[in-house]
Amino acid sequence: MIKIILVGPAASGKDYIRKKLVNKSKEFCYSIKYTTRPIRADEKDGEDYFFITEKEFKELLQIGFFIEYSIYRDWYYGTAKIAWETCNLFIMTPDGLRQLQERVDLSNTLILYFNPDYSVRSQRLIERNDTDSAIRRLEADYLDFKDFNIFDVQIKNSDF
Repeated sequence: MIKIILVGPAASGKDYIRKKLVNKSKEFCYSIKYTTRPIRADEKDGEDYFFITEKEFKELLQIGFFIEYSIYRDWYYGTAKIAWETCNLFIMTPDGLRQLQERVDLSNTLILYFNPDYSVRSQRLIERNDTDSAIRRLEADYLDFKDFNIFDVQIKNSDF
């Protein structure tokens, strides 16, 4: 089974494409990540993320529950090992991908890097009006993706 990993900075369209793929075909099994960040108004626990406490996350981390994890702005995000074994559609960060490269064979994996123009992402973040500031997220993404090169296809067109 080929696995697809969507990666890109904030507001690059990863979740939009993920929802399109899942809605178009029952063949896609999306791996829902675990996170300690606050839930947004338009999100559902168990559908967008599994929202857990930092204490719960760290306990799961200690027992080897996650195949990869990352920390962004003091919030933890992780992919369960069982999800890697059973699903075929993922959203990951550059750090998560690096961890994954060290742990599994990615030869049957297609990594799509969403990288639209800064102005497009900035506008999308402002329109979201979520708890994290747009400027802070854009600055953090610049550092995370500065030398990013772990992908098969780069998509720069903001309307895909």
